[in-house]
Amino acid sequence: MVEGTSVKVHISGNNILLNDMERIDYFPSLIGLDLDGHEKILKDAQKTIDKLHDPIIEERIKLWRQASNDSERREPQDWLDVLVSLKDADGRFLLTAEEIKAQSIEMFIANVDNPSNAVEWILAEMMNNPEILEKATKEGTTIWCFFY
Repeated sequence: MVEGTSVKVHISGNNILLNDMERIDYFPSLIGLDLDGHEKILKDAQKTIDKLHDPIIEERIKLWRQASNDSERREPQDWLDVLVSLKDADGRFLLTAEEIKAQSIEMFIANVDNPSNAVEWILAEMMNNPEILEKATKEGTTIWCFFY
């Protein structure tokens, strides 16, 4: 499987499983049995994400720590730089590597989760408004016919 496809599958799997109810949600005494196999799927997804994220984050942390030791002035280029470069009042780095990785994963999953929730809500609203659903269906058909 192509690496990018693997990540997409894992992220989609995470999204589905994070929003899915399991038997243990109803019967807490079943915790640890993993009857639905969700725990294994989530652990596999976490390993894939860690394999991709960790080297990038660790490299960036090393770069910022080295620049800090050399008294080199760096400007944050992206949100990862911001997380890595945060310092407390005493000039010590505020977040640990694990905290930065956790925030990175949160942002990664949030980018997938929120748009899918919005689409789900829109579709539910369209089902409650048949006129709008019909109009959207016609518009979609027109647009897709144009591309084919």
